[in-house]
Amino acid sequence: MLQKGWAQVKTAFAEIAKASYALGHTPSSWCNATGVFLPKPGKSDYCNPKSFRTITLAPVPLKWMERTILWHLETDLDIYSKLSKKQYGFRRGCSTIAAVHKLVRKLEFAILNQGMALGTFLDIEGAFDNVSFDAIERALNLKCKSRGVNRWIMSMIRNRRILVGLQDEKRVILIRKGCPQGGILSPFLWNLVVNELLEYTWDKMPSDLQGFADDMSLVSIVTAPKRPNGKPGYDADTLREVTQKSLNSINAWCKRSGLKLSHLKSHCVMFTNRRNWSFDRPLKVDGAEIDVLGSTKFLGIILDSKLSWNEHIDNLCKKTKGILMQCRCVVGPTWGFKPATMRWVYDVMVKPILSYGATIWVNGTKTKHNQQLLSGVQRLANVIITQGRS
Repeated sequence: MLQKGWAQVKTAFAEIAKASYALGHTPSSWCNATGVFLPKPGKSDYCNPKSFRTITLAPVPLKWMERTILWHLETDLDIYSKLSKKQYGFRRGCSTIAAVHKLVRKLEFAILNQGMALGTFLDIEGAFDNVSFDAIERALNLKCKSRGVNRWIMSMIRNRRILVGLQDEKRVILIRKGCPQGGILSPFLWNLVVNELLEYTWDKMPSDLQGFADDMSLVSIVTAPKRPNGKPGYDADTLREVTQKSLNSINAWCKRSGLKLSHLKSHCVMFTNRRNWSFDRPLKVDGAEIDVLGSTKFLGIILDSKLSWNEHIDNLCKKTKGILMQCRCVVGPTWGFKPATMRWVYDVMVKPILSYGATIWVNGTKTKHNQQLLSGVQRLANVIITQGRS
């Protein structure tokens, strides 16, 4: 009976899905979702709406249909072969490690050739939530030649409604912008929209731009030969001018797509071994200055201005030692976990943190100080696992 009922459900869904795709129309019952407010951890003021995250619970048939459309795009239309390889997020064969490795190679090239690399790390405010429907439709028409797919996707995102409730109040809201929160197609739609920016030519984007989802990094490199007097034939302002031109292009694209760059969360780092350099004017995003920092954290890895990796390894060792000590004391100050359990904690919780991106920051282990820090973590783990004396 159960198999017969499931077969009837699949047949009914197949018929509705065919009609929905042929008409380019999403059934109204599929467009009605439920929004649940969840508090973000670590916020000081929960009276602020931004201290909550909305989780959207969409109807299951809609998710089935989205999965079918995505499969059609990837398999039949081979859509990802038409997109820029500078996007590392939501793509098969790409990862955060691949994105950071590509970035670090550029920075190391500049430093090893006694040059300078100005890295600018950009934050787009609410990228997935604020991108305009017009930008999505423009990107679909540019890269996807299937009119049926484009019509269905635009019908789905334009007719979404979310039922939200707080205490005794309930309200149905018509969504007027953004990719569907938690939608199967949402990562693909974002990659499609941002692809226009990643494909900018040299006249619009003289710097090298790459992205991982909505995390964008912009790198400008100069490795000019020296002048006869022995001084470098370039200065920091050369990089600033190139980067500023790229930032102006990115800002114009954001405005056209209904987005905005955050000058408070965006910043830049000068990667070089040179000690004396300065800008005659600051870098600006939409007229507001952005900070120049000595290091930054990009996709979980701390990049300092000289790529010495000292700060990253120090932060890594403090974090892993804290995990070991917390697990040791979770049962009791004297007996703690059994040795086999602590070995499991080390293998499952500590080793993945220590090894994340190790192929990128391995050069930082050449110094004696960093070797001692990493050995300290290993020693503490051995003492806890064997229940020996420290």
